[in-house]
Amino acid sequence: MPEDELSRARAAWLTARDGETGDEFAALLVDRGLYSDAELIYAQLEADGYIIARWGRAWCARERGDDVAAEQYLREYIAQDDGDSPEASAYLGLWLQARDAGGDTEELLRIGAAVNQDAQGSLGNLLREEGRLTEAEEALRVGYELGEEASHIPLALVLEAAGRVSEAVAVLREGYEMGDAFCAFNLGLLLEEEGLELAAVDWYVKAARGGDLKAVNLLDERGIETSAT
Repeated sequence: MPEDELSRARAAWLTARDGETGDEFAALLVDRGLYSDAELIYAQLEADGYIIARWGRAWCARERGDDVAAEQYLREYIAQDDGDSPEASAYLGLWLQARDAGGDTEELLRIGAAVNQDAQGSLGNLLREEGRLTEAEEALRVGYELGEEASHIPLALVLEAAGRVSEAVAVLREGYEMGDAFCAFNLGLLLEEEGLELAAVDWYVKAARGGDLKAVNLLDERGIETSAT
């Protein structure tokens, strides 16, 4: 039946040759891992004036391991929109940071941070790693004040680096209470660094019960039971 769905989508695309049917057909190809085939459809859509297809081409190129082409396509997409493409800037910045490409990574993340939590967190981490703690905190506070879950761990790392451990603990507790088990694991690490081993284990257990595999593996190595009592 999935192939029937693909055949129907292909037939619809060949009949209509419009953006909607082409996008649907390409998306199904992507779902099946047929990135080169999907990229060809996106290229045809782009040639027909469906400019957003360039973003699809970028995604396909990256999935098949061609980072150079992926970057080129996204840069072209951003340029045709006079640089006013925060979501595309966010993804490009994240891709560049993932491979330590440098260049305009920070600028792209700053643009993308307004609409993308991952870009905001990555910007904070980048600034923290460069020792620009005040800038990092300012960047992360925006999302934190809006209650964005992804801001808690990066902000806590900045606060810890600045020696404000009690504030970092409070931020991680809050993140855990919002449902982020990864905050529990990071809180455990922080408490252990502070010499509070027993309290740290309690938080590792909470993290493990929340599905954090790092916490599960750490506790397993130490022979500590994680199941609820």
